[in-house]
Amino acid sequence: MGRLCFFSNPWPSTEIRGKQIASLLGDMAVMDPTDLHRDDVVILIKVVPQDDIVDAVDNIYMDVIDSTGTFVALDRYPKMKAIAISRLAYQYLSERYGTDRVVFIPEHNCNFDRALRITKWPVETAGYIGEADCFHADVGELQELYGQSIQHNQHHILPTPYLTR
Repeated sequence: MGRLCFFSNPWPSTEIRGKQIASLLGDMAVMDPTDLHRDDVVILIKVVPQDDIVDAVDNIYMDVIDSTGTFVALDRYPKMKAIAISRLAYQYLSERYGTDRVVFIPEHNCNFDRALRITKWPVETAGYIGEADCFHADVGELQELYGQSIQHNQHHILPTPYLTR
């Protein structure tokens, strides 16, 4: 296997699903490479690729995350595989594209499946990244629970600096 090559977008998903993971992998991973080799593994983070990227490698994956807009690329390029971030997404994508084209890599900062942590350490940090319209928690209750104010900007509700206990 060659390098793990992430292609990014301007959204926070690039930071979470690309840069953070790439930084942990060190020299094995490259963000937005300018050249590709046949044995590189490409991961597109909600990015619709150009033909030259798809043609350059044997293994290419679309990290769908929460974007149905990525289906255009998955429909166009049959060799491209989809990455599902939850069991429900895996089921949906598998029904649409077949299980041979879908892999399940859980979101490392969201608990869509309500899995329980197996650790003795308390939760000290929480946050939300996403559209304000999708945030269905009681902000007043969160502020009371964590004792901090919560701010939002035009794209995201962001804790200041993070919700911490």
